[in-house]
Formats: sequence, C-alpha cells, structure tokens
Amino acid sequence: MKTFKLDQSEQKLREKARTKKGISKQEFYDIQEQTQLSLKELADHIGLSVRTIQLKNKEDKLPFNASEKALFIASVYNKGYHVFGDREKFIRWISQENAALGGIRPNDYLGSYKGMELLLEKLEAIEHGFVA
Repeated sequence: MKTFKLDQSEQKLREKARTKKGISKQEFYDIQEQTQLSLKELADHIGLSVRTIQLKNKEDKLPFNASEKALFIASVYNKGYHVFGDREKFIRWISQENAALGGIRPNDYLGSYKGMELLLEKLEAIEHGFVA
C-alpha cells in the first residue's frame, strides 16, 4: 500500500497549487485506500461522481480543485494517524459522532476546506492534551 506521508502530502499540496495540475486517478485510489473511505464517500467529498473517476485512465489527471481537496483530506488523515498513533483508533474517532463538534461526525467535515481546517485544529488540540 502506497501511503502519503504527511511531508509528502504537504509537498504535493504546495506543488499542485503552484502548477495547477491535478493528481492522477492512481494517486486518488492510493488516497482512497489510505483513508479507508469508500470510493463514493471520497468522490463526494471532493465534488466528483464515481463514474467520472472510473472513466479516467490510470494516469489521467483529476481536476485541480478536486485534486487539492483529495490531498488535503490525505493530510487530515496523516495528521490523525500521527496524533492517535494507530490507524484504527483514528478511523473510529473520525467516524463517530463527536460532542466537541456539536454531535457531528468529524468525517462529515471533509467536504469543505473550513471543515478540514477545523479537524486539523481539533487534532492539534488532542495532540497537546486537550479533549476534542
């Protein structure tokens, strides 16, 4: 399994923002595998249909905005894996309703940049010993 290490993901975000090029379909599937999100769930978060993704060739690029969101989601997951120290613990946290988020599942925030920034803030708080 190819993983997007946090440094690599951050570097890709900067590079993609500079060049305005999207990630390949294969990179999208790598992120999908890493996050353990369903294909539909990840596609919905980045604003594409599953069919649009499936019709692309392996090396075809996804649109820039969708690619940027997918890389941002990878960054959130990488941070979560680091903070929780265990993939399964983080997957449980992001999938369950959270009182600190108004009873909403953290996963529901992945469709917007503001939502992902909020999740990164919550993960930072957890990393520094605060309950989130």
